[in-house]
Parts: sequence; structure tokens; C-alpha cells
Amino acid sequence: MGSDDISGFRDEYRDALEELIKAKAEGTDLPEPAEGEKKESGKVVDLMAALNASVKAA
Repeated sequence: MGSDDISGFRDEYRDALEELIKAKAEGTDLPEPAEGEKKESGKVVDLMAALNASVKAA
């Protein structure tokens, strides 16, 4: 944790976001997701049911 050299790190999310913004600004087609990546849909969780189950288990 004593190293201050962060030159080896790259913010890939920011790079991808900037690429999307540039494509939209120029009116070109949006880049396709990288091969092997697939969109994952979010999972809806009932927080109250999870809390009740946790309380009953305790």
C-alpha cells in the first residue's frame, strides 16, 4: 500500500463510456459489446422477505 505509482492502472469503464459518448455525438453506430460478454439482466430481490427470513432464522 506504500506505492504511489498508479501508471499501471487503467479505467476501462471510463474508456468504454467515452467511446459511447463519442459515437453518439458523431451519430455513428454504437460499438458492440466485446466478444464473450453478454448482457445480464438485474435480479429483483424482495428485501422485506429477505429480512423476515433472516429474522426467523436467527
